[in-house]
Amino acid sequence: MIDAANTDAPQEPAEPADRPRGFAHVARVTSGAILLPVGIALLVLPGPGLPLIAASLALLRTEFRWADKAWHKLSAVAQRGLAHLRPGTRLREPRTRA
Repeated sequence: MIDAANTDAPQEPAEPADRPRGFAHVARVTSGAILLPVGIALLVLPGPGLPLIAASLALLRTEFRWADKAWHKLSAVAQRGLAHLRPGTRLREPRTRA
């Protein structure tokens, strides 16, 4: 007969779906946290500052509300800038946040 309260029994490992989600979270936050200050520095140094800032916000927006707000603001500014470059082009309506 097997004792249900046996503490020597091996514990069931965490489900595989739990591990990648945690790793993905850490990878997104770490990558975004590295790219954001580098992108800001490249605004005054020679290099692609705006694309790095956009990439970092794209990574961080899934985890932080402030990054999502900044992403939407950057997207709106980019849409207005593109409208000035291409006269006659209508702007897309911004997507509403749920």
